[in-house]
Amino acid sequence: MSKMLRLIALFLSTLLMANCVHAADVKVIPSKSGVDTWLIQDDNLPIIAVRMVFKKAGYAYDPKDRQGLAFMVANLLDKGAGDLDYVSFNKRLEEQAIQLSAHVDADNFYIDLKTLRQNADEAFRLLNMALTDPRLESSSIEQVRKQVLIAIKKDLEDPDSVAETAWNEEVLRGHPYAYQSKGTLDTVASIRRKDILKFVASRLSRSQVLMSMAGNITPNEAAAATDKVLFKLPRLSNSLQLPSPHYSEGREITLPLQVPQSVVLFGHESIKYGHPDFYAAHILNYILGGGGFESRLMHRVRSDKGLAYNVTTYINSFDRGALLQGKVSTRNDAVEKSIAIVKQEFARLQKGDVTPEELKLAKDYLTGSFVLKLDSNEKLVRFLAFMQLENLGTNFLSKRNDYINAVTLEDVNRVAKTLLKPDKLVFVTVGNVTTAEKVPEKGSEKAPEKAN
Repeated sequence: MSKMLRLIALFLSTLLMANCVHAADVKVIPSKSGVDTWLIQDDNLPIIAVRMVFKKAGYAYDPKDRQGLAFMVANLLDKGAGDLDYVSFNKRLEEQAIQLSAHVDADNFYIDLKTLRQNADEAFRLLNMALTDPRLESSSIEQVRKQVLIAIKKDLEDPDSVAETAWNEEVLRGHPYAYQSKGTLDTVASIRRKDILKFVASRLSRSQVLMSMAGNITPNEAAAATDKVLFKLPRLSNSLQLPSPHYSEGREITLPLQVPQSVVLFGHESIKYGHPDFYAAHILNYILGGGGFESRLMHRVRSDKGLAYNVTTYINSFDRGALLQGKVSTRNDAVEKSIAIVKQEFARLQKGDVTPEELKLAKDYLTGSFVLKLDSNEKLVRFLAFMQLENLGTNFLSKRNDYINAVTLEDVNRVAKTLLKPDKLVFVTVGNVTTAEKVPEKGSEKAPEKAN
C-alpha cells in the first residue's frame, strides 16, 4: 500500500473513531426463548440488521452422498412459507423493503435480515415463518436444483473453481471440509424433499443458534424480536463433531485446462483464532501476501518480475483447524517462476527477517482500517456473530487493536520460524502448463492416495 493510502486509512480511523467507540458498546440481551442476543443499538438510521448463525449446519455436515444439501436449503428459505407461496412471500418482502438471504460455509448456516424499523414486526414474522413453516414445494425444489446444477457445470469450466476443488481434495484428504459447498452433479441430483425437510427440522435448531442485531432497536425490542423469530423452532442439540483434519504436504500438481492464464493455489496448515500467536500470524500474513502492494509476494511477483497482476495470501480459519492459503494468477509460461518465488519468500520469512518498518506498516494498516469493518449495521452484525463463534468476548471491538499493537517484532519472527514451512507447501495449478508435474492417471501406481 502506498504512503497516501496509509494516510487515508489513518484519517478514516480518526474520523470514525467515535463510531467505533459507540460500536464497542455490545449488550447481551436475554430472552424467554433461552437464546441471548448480542446487540449494538444505533439510532442514527431507522434500519435494523440481524444475523442468525446455526452452528454445525454447514456443508461439511452434509451426508457424503448428499453434498450440496445445506446449500440448497439456503436457497429455498425465501421460496414461500405458511400461507404465502413463492410469489406472494417475495412480494411481501419487496413491498416492505425487507432483505432476507441465507448462505453456508463449511461449519455453519447463516441467515441475514435487514429491515426498516417501521416494518420490523412483519420482517420478524416472515423470518419465523421461513424457519418454522417453509413450504418447500416440489416446484421450488426443482427450480433450485436446476439452478445449482447449472452453477456446478459452470464451475467445472472455471479455473478458479477447479483449482479450489482440487486443492481442498488434495490437502484435506477426504475430510468433510473438502466437500464441495454446492455439491456435485450426482449428489445434488440425489437430494430429495425428505432430505430437505430433515435438514430444516434437525439442523435449524434453537439450541444451535446465535443471534446478533444492530441498529435502531432497543434491548427490550431485541428480546421480543428474538422470541418472535425463534417461536416454534425446535430445541434440539446437535452432538455431531467433525474430526481434526490430517493435511497432506509437499505436493505440486497440475490440472490441464485450456485457458489463457493459469491459476495457482498454494498453502499449508496454519493456526486459528484463539491461538496465543494468532495476531502475530495475522501480521505475518499481511507482510507475506495479505497486504496488497506492501506485501513481499506482490512486490516480488508483480512489481519486480511482472509475472502476475495479483498475488495474495490469507488465513482460512475453521472450527476444527486453519489453513494459510494463497493464490496467484499468471501467464502459462510464468507458472514455474511464480511458484519458485513463493517458495523463496516463505523461506526468507521463515528465517525471521521481518523488519521494524514492515511491522509498523502492517500495524498501521490493520489498526487504521479496522473501523471500516464496522461502518454499517450489516458489517456490525457479521462481526458480532463472528465474535460469538470465536468466543472473543463482548469487549473485543474495543480491544482488538490493542491485541495487534501488542505484537512485537520478536513475536512475528518467532512465529514465522514455526508457522511457515516452504517444504510443506501444496501447489495446485490449473491451466495450459506443459512443463510442470501432471496429475497421474487414475489407476497409476503414482496416483496420490486419498484417505477414506
